[in-house]
Amino acid sequence: MLTGLVAFAESADWGEKRGWLLQAAGLIALAVYWFVLDPKSEAFEYVGIPRFMVLLLTAHLFTAVAPYLNKRSVADFWEYNRELFANIVIGGVFTMILFAGLALAILAVDQLFDLHIRSERVYPRLFVLLAGVFNTSYFLFHFPQKYEFSDADAGYNAVFKNLCKYILIPIVGLYFLILYTYGGKIIATWSLPRGWVSSLVLGFSVAGIFTYLLNFYLPEHDDSAWARAFKRWFWWIQLPLTALLFVAVARRIGDYGVTEMRFLVAHLGVWLALTCLYFLFSKHDNIKYIPISLGLFLPWHSPSGR
Repeated sequence: MLTGLVAFAESADWGEKRGWLLQAAGLIALAVYWFVLDPKSEAFEYVGIPRFMVLLLTAHLFTAVAPYLNKRSVADFWEYNRELFANIVIGGVFTMILFAGLALAILAVDQLFDLHIRSERVYPRLFVLLAGVFNTSYFLFHFPQKYEFSDADAGYNAVFKNLCKYILIPIVGLYFLILYTYGGKIIATWSLPRGWVSSLVLGFSVAGIFTYLLNFYLPEHDDSAWARAFKRWFWWIQLPLTALLFVAVARRIGDYGVTEMRFLVAHLGVWLALTCLYFLFSKHDNIKYIPISLGLFLPWHSPSGR
């Protein structure tokens, strides 16, 4: 959240003093939220943790869109997030390589010198240290230094092209094939879908939207009919699956009642339906709509308890 506040202040050309005041306000808000949390509550597992995860996701969405809440171009917004994604992936790979190397070194020292190292404590702490300090430092060090990009900066390198064309799009296509086949089975047998299908549709939809965003400008840089077809038809294919999500979660609620997680799935289903309609009938296809609408939509999920 603090990173997003910095990016917002920089993009708005705020002075250093106003930027620090904004970060201080954010830090105070986080401190207040810490004292509001009640881990000892009986409902914490069902209420506190889901709400924390929602706020965590909202903070990430805010960072993704913070410098572009003004009228900066959609192309700049896409390039900025492409750099963020690349930094996350590369930082994660470096972190895992470093963890594997240090873990093997610790194992070698332990075996050679009979130190009897408590592996159940050392290795998890090593991972947390690298993921929390090294990986975060790497990401922030390579954070985009500007929010406007020239034509020379933007575009797809070979890795992103191959990732979209030969890995992500085929995988999402396979997901859709599985769900549409299951939908055909429902129609053929005239039976209600299983409740867990709603979570499956939601998870596959996340993968599909992520692929759609990465693929958004690919048809302009590559003549692949595969990429153009995915961009053109994705939301039309997604819409019937959204209907399947509502039928499945309705059955689950009808059989077992409303819980925080089921309400959240239904809540996200409403957002997914509205997003499908926006991209199907809007003339602009502004991809900033996705993080902004989701960031505003998520915190309004069920205020009730378990």
